[in-house]
Amino acid sequence: MSFRLYVYYMALGGAWGALGAWLASWLIFGVEGQTAAWKLILEAGAKGALLGALVGAILGLFDNFLSTGGRWSAMVPGAIAGLVLGGFAGLIGGLLGQVLAFLHEYLRIVGWVVAGALIGFGICVWGLVKLLLARAPLKGVLRKVRNGVIGGTLGGLLGGLALVVIAQVLTPVLRGRAEPLSPAAIGWTILGALLGLFIGLAQVILRDAWVIVESGFRPGREIPINKAVVAIGRAEGCDIGLYGGKGVEKLHARIIMDGAEYFLEDCQTPGGTFVNERRVVEKQPLQSGDRIRVGDCVLIFRARARRPAPRPEAVAPAVAG
Repeated sequence: MSFRLYVYYMALGGAWGALGAWLASWLIFGVEGQTAAWKLILEAGAKGALLGALVGAILGLFDNFLSTGGRWSAMVPGAIAGLVLGGFAGLIGGLLGQVLAFLHEYLRIVGWVVAGALIGFGICVWGLVKLLLARAPLKGVLRKVRNGVIGGTLGGLLGGLALVVIAQVLTPVLRGRAEPLSPAAIGWTILGALLGLFIGLAQVILRDAWVIVESGFRPGREIPINKAVVAIGRAEGCDIGLYGGKGVEKLHARIIMDGAEYFLEDCQTPGGTFVNERRVVEKQPLQSGDRIRVGDCVLIFRARARRPAPRPEAVAPAVAG
């Protein structure tokens, strides 16, 4: 999946998840609403949990599709983690938003900001847990978590604002009409779309390095480098799966993140691994635009330009007073 399609599906998935959550809440709670303060708070928490769970599950599924190339063994746990943590995020956001709404309706947005940040965190948790269990370095996945939180925060802010404004503007206009035109349905759908959109955009815009599959399994795929060690091969557990590639071993090569630099390492394969048609003998530094050949599959490595740190000798000495 290309990054453009990833962002599109994240926004679309968030919209459908939120619309489904609104429909479920309508069937469960109806439209009359509660009058007692404590009942309003509990209902808001339950509705938020529904929205967070469905949006988190769908976004977790799509996000893991991007990073795994469509392996269900990795996508399903990611969706479950998004479901559970998204539900918790929505519960907290709904409760907090309703409590703050007693002070002013626009303060409800704070609840959705918190919920969005937690949903953005939740869809990245499965990758974090896997590395923790394997006692692997966390640097790359922590960047992904950071991006998810940033995107979820922005999506929750703008989506929560849209939800409140739509409710205030459309409620008088649509009062008494068919329920499918409910302001809540429209507002929830926009909220979910913005959560998915900004989480997806944050992962794409703030990515540091990625590879593009030029030839091989599913050409055109763009895969972010979100781990300190990224495995390339045809085995089910490889981060960059090249299934069915001629001359590709189960574990063929690794991309290794070392500080701000990236290196390629061959896993002692008989056919070898090549960078710009030169065989990798030992750990090979990677530059943006390098062509990596693994069997008959070709990957293009991309990385954002980084400003090098100043050398100690380049710092001007202090002038003695």
